[in-house]
Amino acid sequence: MIEFFKQTKPYQYLIWLILILATIFVIYTPEQFMFKKLAKYGAQLMAGCLSLSLIFLVLRDPKSMWVSLFCCGILCFQLRTREPFYPIKYGTFFKIAHVNLSNSSDYKKTIKALLNSNADIISFHDLDLNWDYILRKQLFTIYPYEKKIISLGVYSPGVYSKYPFTEIDTFHYKEAPNIHGCIKIENKKVHFISSMTMPPVDMNAFKEIENHLLVVANYVSKVDAPILTLGDYNVATNSSEMNRLRNNGALIDSRTNQSLIAESPIDHILYSKHLECTDFTTLTEVGNNKIGIMGTYQFNRDYVKEESN
Repeated sequence: MIEFFKQTKPYQYLIWLILILATIFVIYTPEQFMFKKLAKYGAQLMAGCLSLSLIFLVLRDPKSMWVSLFCCGILCFQLRTREPFYPIKYGTFFKIAHVNLSNSSDYKKTIKALLNSNADIISFHDLDLNWDYILRKQLFTIYPYEKKIISLGVYSPGVYSKYPFTEIDTFHYKEAPNIHGCIKIENKKVHFISSMTMPPVDMNAFKEIENHLLVVANYVSKVDAPILTLGDYNVATNSSEMNRLRNNGALIDSRTNQSLIAESPIDHILYSKHLECTDFTTLTEVGNNKIGIMGTYQFNRDYVKEESN
């Protein structure tokens, strides 16, 4: 180890310090607004560390190369929220989608994308009276079961389902409604929670997001059955708020990777150990405009065995 630091130049120490501090701040983000916003770029930092290691290799600086690779490896391990491969489909599966209607560029394109998705349950945010009329007119034949809360405020969620609700209710975090519902697939209950947190405009907003997601996690922990949570949480996958939601609710992230170019996504679908995610995709209109996300799920083999005994 001592040999590693021999004949090291000051600029190398500076580069190492920057890389190591940036890595630490992504993993253990300080409770300051600037660092919270920068933490969304963890995947880009990981790719940057890998690129730097190749540059240092060309420049014949093996020490900096190894430091860059070390930071890249740490970030890669930290940003991985689940196994990188999806399990094989083996039985009945269902699809659940989340769409933020403010992302729509054209209602006809959005409706077409929704119908093509063939989702069994669709969660919507930013509903208004116009969208409510359009969705009822275009989707009612396929999705006759609905629950919606349309308001003049920030929160206007709704859920459309192919299956009848065996349970449907709402619980709140302050003014923010969370829709909880349950359907039956193969005579097994599947619960879901659709939520939307406030935008993170300052540190108080980040605290509100954390408290909101803790309310969701507490609700999830009381449901001993397959359950999914989905919505716009307005924080990145690797954020401390999402880590607490996963840990406290014993939930698994549907995503296996993040974009190395764009910002980390703020819309999420998490699921309980009773389920397996076999696919996760972005919902787009014609023209590749993103309107939401969708996951495909099946019952875990162990859960099926327990239920059959």
